[in-house]
Amino acid sequence: METPPKVKQKASFARLLKDLMTSLGVKYLTPEHIRLSKSSEAAVNPSHQSLVGLLWRALHDLCMIIIGNFEFDCTALAKESQVLSEEPNGLEVCVEVARYYLYDWGFLNKDFYTMPNPLDISGPIMLCALAFVLTHGDFFSRQELAIIRLQLSDSTVCLPPYPKVPVIQPEHKENALKNTVETFQDTIAYQVEVRPQIAQSVHHIHAAYGKLQAKLKELRALEASHTRLLQRIHDVQLQQLGSTTLMEKSTIDDSILSPYYLWLFEHREKLKLHQQALEQRLTNYSDEKLFYQWVLATICKTQQTSPRLYHARVV
Repeated sequence: METPPKVKQKASFARLLKDLMTSLGVKYLTPEHIRLSKSSEAAVNPSHQSLVGLLWRALHDLCMIIIGNFEFDCTALAKESQVLSEEPNGLEVCVEVARYYLYDWGFLNKDFYTMPNPLDISGPIMLCALAFVLTHGDFFSRQELAIIRLQLSDSTVCLPPYPKVPVIQPEHKENALKNTVETFQDTIAYQVEVRPQIAQSVHHIHAAYGKLQAKLKELRALEASHTRLLQRIHDVQLQQLGSTTLMEKSTIDDSILSPYYLWLFEHREKLKLHQQALEQRLTNYSDEKLFYQWVLATICKTQQTSPRLYHARVV
C-alpha cells in the first residue's frame, strides 16, 4: 500500500510576513515569493529574474520607509511603487537605491554589489538582504500595532502602555460628523442652489459663524466636564483606599485604575479583544523568531555550498 505524499504546510510565520508586508503597502511580495527565494537560482528557475525583480522593488520600498522614519502612507507608497515599477528605468533606480543604503548600513556581499545583471543574483543572497533590512529597520516592532489590528480586523485595539482615557470610538466619530453636516446643511445647500447677493452671503456667513461659536462653547463646556469627571474618578478610588498617609506615591498610583481600565471592565467585548491582542502579540514574537531562524538556516546552507559567493553581516 503506497503512502500518500505529505502535503507541505505553510510555515507558521507566513501569516506574520503577509500582514507585515500588507501594513507597509508591499502587497506584491508574498510569503510564497520569499519561500521560493530560499533556493532560487538563475540557471534552475525559469522565473528567477521575475522573482528577484520583486525583491529589488521591495528592498527599495523598505529603504524609503526607513529613511523616512516610518512616516508614510501605505496606500500612497503602494501607488508610487507601482508607478516606479512601470518606468523603463524603474529597476535600475530600485537597484541603485537598495545597494547604496544597504552598503551604508553594513550589508556585505560581493555578488550583491558587483553582479553585472542584478536579476541574476542568487535567491538566498536576496533573501538575506531582505532579512537584513527588516532587522536594521526593526520592522516587526515598528509595525507591531498595525499588524495586530490587521490580524484582529479592528482599528481601535491598543497595546501597552495603554492611554489614560478611552479612545474615540468609530460610532462617536460618525455621530459628530453627522451633527456637523446637519448644522451647516442649510448654509451649504443655499450656496449651491442659489447665487446669493453680497448682503445675503454676509448674512449666511454670520449665521454660520454664530452656529460655530455655539459649538465651540459647547465643546469647551464638555472638556471642562470631562476634566472634572476624571478628577472625580481619581478621588473616589483614593477615598476607597482609606488612609494613604503612610503609602508611597508610586504605590498609590499603582492602586488607582485609569479611566481606560475602568472602560475596559465595563465593555467586556473590548476587554476580550485586548486579551486577544496580547495573545496575538506573543504568537507574533514566536513567529518572528522562527522567520529569522529559517533565514539563518538558509545562510548557513549557502555558506557550505558556495562559501566564496557569500559574505554578509546581519546586525
